[in-house]
Amino acid sequence: MSNLILVTGASGKIGQEVVKQLATQGAQVRAFVHSPQNAAAIQGLDVEITLGDLGQPETIKAALIGAEKLFLLSPLDPRLAEWEPNIIRAAQQAGVRHLVYLSGTNAQVDSPLLFNRLHGQSEVQLKNSGLAYTILRPDALMQNMLAHAPTIVAQSACYAPFPEGKMSLVDCRDVAAVAVASLTARGHEGMEYDITGPEALSMIQVAEKLSAGLGKSVRCVELKLDQYRTGLKAARMPAWLIDYLVGVAQYSATLKDNVITTVVAKVAHKLPITFDQFVRDHASAFMGAAV
Repeated sequence: MSNLILVTGASGKIGQEVVKQLATQGAQVRAFVHSPQNAAAIQGLDVEITLGDLGQPETIKAALIGAEKLFLLSPLDPRLAEWEPNIIRAAQQAGVRHLVYLSGTNAQVDSPLLFNRLHGQSEVQLKNSGLAYTILRPDALMQNMLAHAPTIVAQSACYAPFPEGKMSLVDCRDVAAVAVASLTARGHEGMEYDITGPEALSMIQVAEKLSAGLGKSVRCVELKLDQYRTGLKAARMPAWLIDYLVGVAQYSATLKDNVITTVVAKVAHKLPITFDQFVRDHASAFMGAAV
């Protein structure tokens, strides 16, 4: 078997960073994407691109031919309840030697939150599969804050429910660095990594850091939960995603002592990116250029 690494979800925030970092290291990479449009995000890299659909097992089986390792990342979609068990079984059948699974923070089989529950179920299946595995559980991504760019540009404001609730925001580049280390270095089999940034921040503190980094005042406006739900509906989000995001907001409001881990430093051997650095790196988006 070759040293080929298959990366699913290769065009997403984390997936494309994993592909880029692996390619930079000279790894043999096969990037699994849903469409030619999605492939545009990783065009120009020295990687093999294969089109497929997580809901079509035959495309997964074909993509796994010759793969020694698998980075399993699924988009947030209720169908991952079917997708991920199928992919894990396909990896078993293909003789994959190591599967690195992108789960999520607080993944538990009995969680009231949809994707926390589905990720928890996939973790259990993976642990019982006989495959060598590594599980990654990143906290909320800094890149998700880019969704606030339009109102920051137009109104110098970001809107959020429960703005005092804190998140241990982590940059997707750091999540990818941990994934790449897990895929390419020895000693990560059987490990479970909770990945956070270097500090826990509320949306009020996020606004303060945006103000400092952008040189303009950015205020955080609190939304009532029904206002938040109405805004998500106006954005034409599906009902299941609205329910999940509202549930996450309610859960975040209950957090008192956010755990900060040293996984990025210990596994990826780098200092984690701070939110201040993230703002500097994405200042053009927050100031009005295209995200």
